[in-house]
Parts: sequence; structure tokens; C-alpha cells
Amino acid sequence: MVRTRGGTVALPGPPAATQRFWGSAQKLPQDSRPVFIIPWRHKPPLLPSQQQMLDEAAKERRKPHEKHHLFPQMFREWFTRRDIDIDEYVMPLEVEKHRSIHRGANGGPWNAAWAQFINQHILKPPSKEEIYRHAGQLIYEFQLFGPVMPYSKQPPLLPPGY
Repeated sequence: MVRTRGGTVALPGPPAATQRFWGSAQKLPQDSRPVFIIPWRHKPPLLPSQQQMLDEAAKERRKPHEKHHLFPQMFREWFTRRDIDIDEYVMPLEVEKHRSIHRGANGGPWNAAWAQFINQHILKPPSKEEIYRHAGQLIYEFQLFGPVMPYSKQPPLLPPGY
């Protein structure tokens, strides 16, 4: 009951079946295990799978890489007319992977995929969004992986110790 100016009001209480879970799950006072630990200066060791992943990434980064233009230099003029600076979109690729997607006549399968896209849009030029979407689709189809960055920028550095 709560007293108010006009009288008293009954407030609802907890339902009869309500349970409360008070206290610790540990047996006290015999149990001496800590209840709460703050890892002030102790950094837990990495799991073997985490360490393996970091080692593999470092090994991959030490391999020689070449910068791959997502928008082929062969079609620089076409992209420039659509207000796309092809030197702003390069991806560092392992040398063998980069050469495999350009192996063959006229820049290989990568340039051939772009030539097909450009020829399909002769009558109706694509929007920038369609061009970027096609670039993303090609990255997926050719299974490329890496950061997209300007040509003049260096790839991110490895963390210390690698």
C-alpha cells in the first residue's frame, strides 16, 4: 500500500510463483575459487588455430605481390568518360594469381570479361553503380582477395613480429 493524497493505493506485488536466485553458485566459505578475475597485465595466449591463422597470413604477405587494376588499363579512356579513375582501385595480388588472370591475348580472361561488359552496354551506357557492381562480381568470380586501395598507396604493414 502506498499513501497518496486521496487515500491509499495497492501496488501489485510479484506473482506468487516468482523465484529468486540469490547468492553464489559456489560453496562458501570453504571454496576459495575467485568469483571475479580482472586480467590486468596478463594477455591470454592465442589458441593454436588463431596462431596458425596469423602465421599463414604473415607467410602470404611475405610472398611477392603485384598491383592489379580492377578496371583494366586497356579501357582507361572508357572508364574516364564515366568519371572513374582506374588508378584509385587496385588490389595487391600474389604474382602468379595476377599473371594467371591476365594470361592470354589482350590481357587474358580479366580484360575479356570487361570487354564483354563494355560491348553489352554500347547502346545504353551503364551507370557507375552498375560498373562497380560488375567489378565486385568479377572479384568474386575470379576469387580475388585483398584490400582495394589507390595505386600510389602501399599495402598495410604486418603487425610487429611478422
